[in-house]
Amino acid sequence: MTAIWWMLMCWGVEGAQVKAWQEEIEARLGGPVRVVEYPGGAVEGPGALYLSNPAFLQALEGARALTLNLRSGGQQMPYIFVNRRNMPTEEAAANLIVAHELGHIWLQAQDYFPPRFGQGSNACVAIHVGDIVQHHLIRREMDRRGIAWREITAREYEAAWRQSQGGSQAAGDVCLRARRLSLMVDLRAGFAGEEAEWWRGYLKLLGEQDPEAEARAIELAERWGGDWELTQENYQRALAEVTDAMGAVLSLD
Repeated sequence: MTAIWWMLMCWGVEGAQVKAWQEEIEARLGGPVRVVEYPGGAVEGPGALYLSNPAFLQALEGARALTLNLRSGGQQMPYIFVNRRNMPTEEAAANLIVAHELGHIWLQAQDYFPPRFGQGSNACVAIHVGDIVQHHLIRREMDRRGIAWREITAREYEAAWRQSQGGSQAAGDVCLRARRLSLMVDLRAGFAGEEAEWWRGYLKLLGEQDPEAEARAIELAERWGGDWELTQENYQRALAEVTDAMGAVLSLD
């Protein structure tokens, strides 16, 4: 059991709620959720192959945690890779990140899969397309289960906004632009109606960096950011709309 996973088990009432969520997922899949600390954590099974995939490692280096849901013998094998170097030091914030990754596995356990992660230089785009749709659904489910995420997330976004002020106004490379679009939709759909200074300021800053992404984020958040019914038809439609928006922002064919 990793140190981070041990913290999750000790996180009071909400830790118990998250643990119950984990147990539901494992019962549905018929196997464990594997939590791997990076760097240095031991990886068993097919997940080990991804640590030799340069595109995956690049994405993991820039993330706090990433989820993989692989298959072996017809059974799903979910992994949560936790980047120790990027995790917050606050226990509740670190635990919430692991809980959020459980949400991705919860969706996949019900056959709501993100786009397949590829091998090319733009493989990061698939991660962000899936995140834009799945983050909304995960937060909605956290609300339903009484797992608090808003205060911690707002505090992290405010810190990121303050740290970003005075930085580069350039749009950036493909991965940065894809990540920025995902962040813009998170801010608009997850904090709809927010009037705090940090929220307005962060959206203004991001919009100045990439006006095309801002326009697409507004469209996406307005189109399906509400309480839409989770069905395969609606889910696939949302992924298609995000893929189209991402392609417009990045000028991808």
